[in-house]
Amino acid sequence: MHSRSLADALRALRSKTGLDVVFSSGLLAGKSTTCQIEGLAPEGALRCILQGTGLVAKSTGSTRQWVIVPAAVSPLIQPTAPPQYEASGTVRDAITGETLIGASIIIESAQRGTTTDREGRFKINQISNKNIELRASYVGYESVILEVDLTGKPIDIRLSPSNTSLAQLVVDGHRTEGLSEKATPGVLTLSSRQLEQAGAFRGQEDLFQVLDGFASVGRSSEVNGDLVVRGADEGQVRYMVDDIPLFTPGRTFGGFSTPQTDLLQGVTLYRGLIPAEFGGRLASVLTTSLKDGIGNKPSYSVGLSQSSGRISAELPLLASLSGMLALRHSVQDVLRQQQTLYIQQKNRLQNISAQYGYGDATAKFSFRPSRYHQVSINLYQGSDALSAEGNESLFPQLKKNPEYSTGFSSGLTYGWRSHQAGIRYQFLPSNQIILSVALYHSGYKMTEMNRIGVVKTTGNAVEAFEFYQRASYENEQSEAGIKVRTDVQRGRHTARVGAALVRHELGSVLQGMITNTASGINELPSEDTISGVSKEKSPFAPNQKNFPYHTSQKATEAFVFGEDVL
Repeated sequence: MHSRSLADALRALRSKTGLDVVFSSGLLAGKSTTCQIEGLAPEGALRCILQGTGLVAKSTGSTRQWVIVPAAVSPLIQPTAPPQYEASGTVRDAITGETLIGASIIIESAQRGTTTDREGRFKINQISNKNIELRASYVGYESVILEVDLTGKPIDIRLSPSNTSLAQLVVDGHRTEGLSEKATPGVLTLSSRQLEQAGAFRGQEDLFQVLDGFASVGRSSEVNGDLVVRGADEGQVRYMVDDIPLFTPGRTFGGFSTPQTDLLQGVTLYRGLIPAEFGGRLASVLTTSLKDGIGNKPSYSVGLSQSSGRISAELPLLASLSGMLALRHSVQDVLRQQQTLYIQQKNRLQNISAQYGYGDATAKFSFRPSRYHQVSINLYQGSDALSAEGNESLFPQLKKNPEYSTGFSSGLTYGWRSHQAGIRYQFLPSNQIILSVALYHSGYKMTEMNRIGVVKTTGNAVEAFEFYQRASYENEQSEAGIKVRTDVQRGRHTARVGAALVRHELGSVLQGMITNTASGINELPSEDTISGVSKEKSPFAPNQKNFPYHTSQKATEAFVFGEDVL
């Protein structure tokens, strides 16, 4: 190995790195070194040069000035620990700019690394070399290897989606590695890419349909289609969208979940080890995050299936402002008339009609004045509506008015709507600390109305009600709150502490009305075959009764939480 004088080696180090190395020529006389300093940090190169010479470098208090002295001159001169560096940054989609959750980051030389958090950020500390090679990989994306100089600045990694052509496809019974739960038992994390690759249900990607394929996860019924986890009641699953609670995410008759699956950036299902900040449910918590709509150019998506039509847009509005808008509506109540069934049987005519429809709208706006600050606004509105009508005509030949017939009329109206509104502010005082403040309101209202009456009809048209009974029921609940949270990253762990103030409201209204009229009573046959009594004893006497019933509950809770997040 090539050897050179110690003095020449120190002068070369001074010229190359800018370190102010002070020494006596007499002290270095006759001494040499074989150290190769290429690729070493300045302080590490200095220690390498002095190794085996009986000399040490002592700092004068300045980070750039060192004095060469004999090792035995002073006990104050102690060997210093090698410098440690840190690699931190964000992994994004190269096309859309969206952050990628759960991407793998590995140091090639050390074969150790980490994964990105739900904000797409990563951090690896205690790195001995300043110049390293990082490998970044993600399911459905091309892996990249980057040469990085650890100067303390955040690293921005962009991954491009991969397009792979296969000669054949072999399907076995094992779950793919990308959907495994080996990282944390009881916690399932899916990215938007994995949701897309999971396939479509009735022409659309559906989150609940994807989750239904995992152990201990099922659907409650074909009526509402909510999730059932670990056999618990569907009410014991808490749904969160960008940290805002969502009521009734399923559709009537088990339709598609809300919000739209193709708008989601990532999904995490807790079937155990439920974080303290999501308290209030026994079975599980499903958290989802919406895409920010960050990209260099606008992106649009339009879809039409046998059940609904949808349109979405991701728009870069300004240099630091972006938005995402999406609309969806069912096609049953738009492309088709009410489904009607007529039954003609002797002197009776039955007319039955039903109609169902749903729709929702989602919006998210993100404002990033700098990489340290972000403000996001979430808005959501969704509704379901079901109506059914039925008429049955009796007594087609009345004594006084043969053009009229008398019969029954009944109807059912059922529907619900939910909404979300929230604003969240995030501040990054350093690469290890994330501070967030969120203010939100979420609500749900269900309405059901039943009616039945004895009517006069001409053909299929209702002319007048002789007896009318109506009952309606409304159930409404809402939640409003403010939450403050701080995440501190330490190696592979994240310490999370925070506090929340939440207001809950629950109310219900039951209203009933019975109305009787005198007109038409004399037009009934002498024997009222409806009730089996004569018209003189008919219960259809003129009157009207109302009976309302109201109930409400309100509660406010405040709590603090702290946990260690893997």
